[in-house]
Amino acid sequence: MANPKAQVNYETFLSFVRTRDAEGDWEDYLSRDKCDLNKQAIARECGFDRKRINENSKIIEKYAQVINGLIRKGILNIENRTGTEKAKIKNSVISNSVDKKALKASQERNVALEHELRDTKDRLIKTEKRLQQLEAIESYMMVTGRL
Repeated sequence: MANPKAQVNYETFLSFVRTRDAEGDWEDYLSRDKCDLNKQAIARECGFDRKRINENSKIIEKYAQVINGLIRKGILNIENRTGTEKAKIKNSVISNSVDKKALKASQERNVALEHELRDTKDRLIKTEKRLQQLEAIESYMMVTGRL
């Protein structure tokens, strides 16, 4: 490797792999579908960017070996889905994320409207009490002939 930083990243990745093999905690780094590893979590653990896993040729090679080994051990499932099926799942995840954001925004608006409604009801109650007082005063003035 011409780039010394690339060599350091590769050695860090090798150390990570050895540690995971020794501790046997690969399950903590599985993707949701259990057909691959979570590259973002691995990169974060190694202290470098996710792109390093996808761009460093030695890391790519070692990563493929790790994946094959985990498939043989039964930790990872073999990927049987077509590209279309993967895209559908990814689109549904994105859609769920958008739905969750919209739901959260709606809930926040509802809370704000509930506060506004409660304040308006309080003002209405105070106004009705004041109206009753003024009607009582008007009635008294009508009876006494002062109006």
